[in-house]
Amino acid sequence: RPPFLLPDPASVFYRPISREIYFWLVYRLGGGSPFLGHVLNTAFLAAATYLVVDLAARLAGRRAGVIAGLSFAALGTAPLLVTWVSGAQDLLAIVFTLLSLRLVLGGRPVLAVAALGAALLSKETEVAVLPVIAALPWILGRRPERPLRQALPFVALLLVWAAVHPGLRLVLHRE
Repeated sequence: RPPFLLPDPASVFYRPISREIYFWLVYRLGGGSPFLGHVLNTAFLAAATYLVVDLAARLAGRRAGVIAGLSFAALGTAPLLVTWVSGAQDLLAIVFTLLSLRLVLGGRPVLAVAALGAALLSKETEVAVLPVIAALPWILGRRPERPLRQALPFVALLLVWAAVHPGLRLVLHRE
């Protein structure tokens, strides 16, 4: 139901994409069977692996891309993320974060912010990569023509996310 997409003031988590939308789709399309969840998680892992290969190849060449992709796909946690349907929360966050990185590299900061916003709405821990993604052009030595245009959307995303996220309010009000 639509109200489930809104922040719950009593909850520490706010993951409307990876919890509400994802599990609604699994339930509606899969009839409550976890099989569809495993299939979707496999697709998300494949997409994440592709994005790792693509990003590494763009930054360091094809060989590095293949090695990075194989290393990522061989992570010991990969099977757990596929076989445990709730692993979708991590997988969606990973896919959206990698997509955000790819969009920043492609000079599309506004779309990168949207992808990172989707990552944040999939799992809160992605807030840790926000400064890295925002600063990626500088990290790579590619000073943007308009630095404020590059950074401000990420700052705005962080402020909006912090204002909306119920877990932050719970933590701040307990102290």
